[in-house]
Amino acid sequence: MENTRGINLLHEASPGRSNSDFNDLRMRGVQDQETFEQFWREYLEAHKHPATRGIHIAGTAAALLGIALSIVTFDPTFLVGGIILAYAAAWLSHAFVERNAPKTFSHPAWSLRADLRMLALATRGQLQAEMERHAIQSARD
Repeated sequence: MENTRGINLLHEASPGRSNSDFNDLRMRGVQDQETFEQFWREYLEAHKHPATRGIHIAGTAAALLGIALSIVTFDPTFLVGGIILAYAAAWLSHAFVERNAPKTFSHPAWSLRADLRMLALATRGQLQAEMERHAIQSARD
């Protein structure tokens, strides 16, 4: 059974969105993507706004920093804080910038992998080329 709890919470936090917008998100899920590459294109499509991508990249970097600090200091607070910060920022950017549901709800493992891939591409200056390779135009903020 597909996890729709997060979509429901997002719907409640997104005034002005119709039920059909979110029902469509419930209908589309893991079954629509057979490979990570198919999911990756959908992930990029769900991150058209530069602000959303920037927030995700910063959040993923914060989570990685939290992991590193937690290991170095033996303090799990950094780990928990980094992860909470990353997810909160990402989910809020989907609700208020992108106005869609995070891919985390339909496929958590692939979503994490995609977050890391987006961070890697951005740090190498290749993210825009990757979007173009998939014929995805950035939305205007």
